[in-house]
Amino acid sequence: MQFRTLGGTGLQVSVVGLGAWEIGGAVQLTFEKLGSISHGWGKTDDAESLRLLARCREAGVNFVDTAPIYGDGHSEEIIGRALRGCRDQWVVCTKGGHGATNGVAWSDFSKARLLSQIDESLRRLQMSHVDVYLLHGPSREDVKRGECLEALRVIREQGKARFVGVSLGPNDLGVDLIRMGVVDVFQQSISLVNVVATAELL
Repeated sequence: MQFRTLGGTGLQVSVVGLGAWEIGGAVQLTFEKLGSISHGWGKTDDAESLRLLARCREAGVNFVDTAPIYGDGHSEEIIGRALRGCRDQWVVCTKGGHGATNGVAWSDFSKARLLSQIDESLRRLQMSHVDVYLLHGPSREDVKRGECLEALRVIREQGKARFVGVSLGPNDLGVDLIRMGVVDVFQQSISLVNVVATAELL
């Protein structure tokens, strides 16, 4: 396995990481604009998910990415179970800003919500801290209000995340955040069919 330095963190991560949305399974959630839908990747088997994580580690993968909205927290729970006894071999990334309460999905980038959400994530992950904590797709308006960036500062200061950043779609907002120097990590979608970010961000 080859490794690369992750953003401005100094962390060495495998060039292949595990995106853990799928292992959260599908949950029925009600969204304001979409109504009630099945959110996720269909039925999953927890035993198979645990084997997947073990096999990834055997292959040299050391980076796993999850979020509370993935399976309404179930993805984080599976990762917590899988990494017991080998936590120090992994770079763990989770996110905040989206979630669900009693089957109703919400988006909330207030300081209070993010500080509460990181604690919930750590409980599910059975960890004292994550290596990377990302805002999960905030809008420019969310960032302008400033609460989410203040929450990142507090989360890092409290030792609940070693490094912080943003997972985004809009490249221009990503450029602004990089120039502001407020993030260690910027997660963006880049693929053979979506190469725009390579020109705008790299």
